[in-house]
Amino acid sequence: MMALTPGAADPEDKTIEIVGAGPAGLVCAIVLANANRRVVVREWHEDVGHRFRDHFQRLENWTADGNVPDELAEAGAAADFDHFGVTDGVVFDSRATAHRVHGSQPLFYLLRRGNATGTLDRALLDRARAAGVEVRFNDRVKRTAGNMILAGGPRRADIIAVGYVFDTTMADGAWLAFGAEIASKGYAYLLVHQGRGAVASYMFSGFHDQAEYLAATVSYFERHAGLQMQRPRGFGGFGNVRLPRTAMQGRNPVIGEHAGLAGSTTWSESWDRTTRTTPWARPTGCRCLCACCCRSPDFTIATLCRIAVAATTTAIVSGPSTARMK
Repeated sequence: MMALTPGAADPEDKTIEIVGAGPAGLVCAIVLANANRRVVVREWHEDVGHRFRDHFQRLENWTADGNVPDELAEAGAAADFDHFGVTDGVVFDSRATAHRVHGSQPLFYLLRRGNATGTLDRALLDRARAAGVEVRFNDRVKRTAGNMILAGGPRRADIIAVGYVFDTTMADGAWLAFGAEIASKGYAYLLVHQGRGAVASYMFSGFHDQAEYLAATVSYFERHAGLQMQRPRGFGGFGNVRLPRTAMQGRNPVIGEHAGLAGSTTWSESWDRTTRTTPWARPTGCRCLCACCCRSPDFTIATLCRIAVAATTTAIVSGPSTARMK
């Protein structure tokens, strides 16, 4: 993420600019447009989903009473992308003991990322444009100015994921595993759906040993879940996790991974500060995805949180098997 030079705020400018066309930026734009604001999204890449190549991700559904597709629809961002609710899975503890888990409603929704039809990114782009949002691609922002919201994605590598996407004849399933030998201070996962799969090690330290952790992860799931891969394609990714003291960067609100929202438990306090100083930004708030300690009465905060930081749940970024580091 490039650094942005702060500029002067312009309270008379009714147009709200959002830097970044990821899920956080697009859902924010949809909510604002539905509130009759003029919104421009500025993205320096040529299309949405530039980090992804039709990869699986999970949109969590277990940390609140509501069902996330319903929340999205109520906020004006209907879940008109391909998604599949997963109610059952297997969790392996650090001793490789299997624990089956079941939810009366989906624990998470399996979805696809990228720019293809049916992906989350394409659906949100179409929804934003239908709401009247102007989306500008190949538009690099170097200086903040006016009513601008920053949603540019992770700014440093606090966590990384390395893995493979692959074809398979395995039955559908979801597996999660913990163990120092497969993911340093993190976890590993295996997801399979309709002949496609993703397997990865998700690390919070030991980044230089990522190749060893990935090899151990593949071997682990071969032994414990019957992993079978055909045409494996490597991927790597990174994410930013921090406890923000404020939801502002200079004079500008920040949302999604740009704010480090991959597990923050202080967001409610930060958001209160933001809304006191920048009232027009209120619909852009996020709630913590992982801890979910925020109990804001504003419905859009809960909705935006789910989608804005869902990417960090799996941190799948397409590219070489060696994760990009910043």
